[in-house]
Amino acid sequence: MPALMQTAVLALLSAGVPMRATATATAVAIAQQGGAKKITVDPTPRDIETARSVHVLAFTSHDELLLAESEGDFTVKEWDDVYETAKAICCRSAPAKEGVAMVLDDEDAGGPDMRQFLRSAAGAKVAADLHWK
Repeated sequence: MPALMQTAVLALLSAGVPMRATATATAVAIAQQGGAKKITVDPTPRDIETARSVHVLAFTSHDELLLAESEGDFTVKEWDDVYETAKAICCRSAPAKEGVAMVLDDEDAGGPDMRQFLRSAAGAKVAADLHWK
């Protein structure tokens, strides 16, 4: 579901549809390993199969919660942890890196930066559209 939402937002930007805000989304799963809970960002199908609960959250570019879909067994504390993890991924603003068209956050331990990805994709589209001038 997060991939579909990102695709829809990028398609609207690519088509030049004026928007007041954009949206970013992520999926998070909670699994029980031993006696400890483990939160997995962007879970694989195998992770989803073994998870106690799976959550999809989306945030606007104004850091407001737009969508929260959850399935499975979880506590309010676990949902709060999921919310904070998803918000950190979707709402984090990283400083722009000069000369880099797309930033893949492999050097960051914090996970993918969806907002920076959306900005870089939109910037690449604008640069390509204005290249003919």
